[in-house]
Amino acid sequence: MARLLGPDAGSRLAYLEDGSPAANATAVVYANEGATVLADIRDYDGSETPGGVALGSQVTTDAHGQLERFWFPEGVDRLWVKVGADGPVWPIDADNNRRLDLTRQVFMAAAYGAKGDGATDDTAAIQAAVNAAAAVGGGEVRLGRGTYLVGGTITLPIDTPIALRGEGIEHIGGAKGTTLKRGFGSTAPVISGVGVGNAGNQRIHVEITDMSINGGGLAGTVVKLEQVNTSLIRNVRISDAPATLLRAVQWWNSWLDKVVFNDGGSGTASPACQLVADNNTVRLTDCEWEANGGTDLHVEGIAVLVSSPKLERDSGNFPLVNLLNAGTVQITGGFLHLGPGATGTHVVQSGTVVPSRPNGIVNCQLSGSRESAGVEADFAVVPYFVDVQAGDMLLSNVSMNGDPTSAFVHAASGLGVNSLRLRNVAVNRPAKLLLDDRVGSVYGLGSIPLVPAILNAAVSGGGTAVILESSVNRPIWRHPDGSTSNVLYGTVPIPPDAANNRPVRIRLLWYCDVAVGAIRYLVGVRALSPSGDDITVGQTDFPATVTVPATANRTTTTTVTTTVNVVPGARWVAVLLQRLGGDAADTCTGSMRVLGVELLYERAV
Repeated sequence: MARLLGPDAGSRLAYLEDGSPAANATAVVYANEGATVLADIRDYDGSETPGGVALGSQVTTDAHGQLERFWFPEGVDRLWVKVGADGPVWPIDADNNRRLDLTRQVFMAAAYGAKGDGATDDTAAIQAAVNAAAAVGGGEVRLGRGTYLVGGTITLPIDTPIALRGEGIEHIGGAKGTTLKRGFGSTAPVISGVGVGNAGNQRIHVEITDMSINGGGLAGTVVKLEQVNTSLIRNVRISDAPATLLRAVQWWNSWLDKVVFNDGGSGTASPACQLVADNNTVRLTDCEWEANGGTDLHVEGIAVLVSSPKLERDSGNFPLVNLLNAGTVQITGGFLHLGPGATGTHVVQSGTVVPSRPNGIVNCQLSGSRESAGVEADFAVVPYFVDVQAGDMLLSNVSMNGDPTSAFVHAASGLGVNSLRLRNVAVNRPAKLLLDDRVGSVYGLGSIPLVPAILNAAVSGGGTAVILESSVNRPIWRHPDGSTSNVLYGTVPIPPDAANNRPVRIRLLWYCDVAVGAIRYLVGVRALSPSGDDITVGQTDFPATVTVPATANRTTTTTVTTTVNVVPGARWVAVLLQRLGGDAADTCTGSMRVLGVELLYERAV
């Protein structure tokens, strides 16, 4: 006989485009170029032995002798195929496009009594089909077009691969699809699968495809899947419940693809889509959240990849995305929008996260307004677009438009210096790019070295302030003990990338020649107008006390955050540094030696 080609070394099956019943599927046999291979079609009764001849060699061949087809007899959806006189024999199934012995069996829910008429409680019938598939080690439960009311819960078995497959999402005014709808007053999940451990044989393995799952407007989680591995939900709409639409607990190596979450959730306590606990390697691709009454996406765990999402809501005081105890969560290519009635935040990151596993928002647009006739309108009244309260976050190639009441990005006080990174972030109000509450943080800040403007420093109380030369010829200002010594630094222009209405910081690099006591000093700052005010008057004073390092002559840095803001029209800053050596709080007997002074400003772009 001719040698067979193709990944299955033989038969392939194809569905008809019109979705005809399984009995009308078409089988395909591949052979070498120019060869003609006949298929001996025999009955299949579920045993390992082929039955009697069903169609014999009633096949057709194309012009190349490579393609042979036959039709399943009416009412028959499983047959044996033998190719050639001494070729291999295998079973084929009209409902699959692979050999039956290499794929799952199919169980039609209708054969177990499911009506799909929108009136009958089909829970028991669908469960019977699931149980039948589980009894043979797994399989596919097929649900035809229609609305299947579920007054209880369809429960999935542990360690048994089960696929629930419909015939498409039902659309208003469009083609009728497959809908599982909660009814009869039930608040139980429509579908539930709960594993019992972390081992592979203790977990749920499920595929849910091509259907709508409707909560019927009733309270209670709609789909609950816990301790799941290697599973998939694809081309599914989950909707209509004032509760969590999908509760996913400890998902590993699983996938949500083209899933729509609509009209579900309730505040932050019941997110529309909730990934809870130790999730690891979960992909969400081309998913959509719209008009939900709670947080759209709540994520815990690591390695959660969210690609091309759309999240949109016009009202509610809760975030679109809540990253809690999450690491390596990447949101890429997405559109996140809050409308005029929304007072929450686009993305909130909080909780305990793994610092070495930063989360990221990349190639996304975050919107808090709409444009009408070229004019911005319908602003969301939100404090921030991205609120980073813990962990690490990268924003790269992100565009944000709107008018947050505080800032587009917020860095909480507890973040590390390098915990928040912004690369190529564009906002329509640059002055509101970043609110950084980290004391002494230098992230997102520009630096301007300050040079003394008055070399003969004023001294009182008997001390002197002199310029010293270090071993590397670096000038040092010496502020002795017991005196009030002033060094006035020259005025400096604020660069155009500075954020307006953000505070000026002064950072000192200094050391002390003794290792005991505290130094009392004062930083005076004055913001000047372009007209050139007198730099010696009108400054705001910020006294501070600092303990000297425990080792003499060890350099250290000290940063003073002032209340002087960079404001429109004030483009110059003057700085005064003064040691208050006569103050009772100044207990250090040594000199404060200042190596350098920098002005730090927050960048707007």
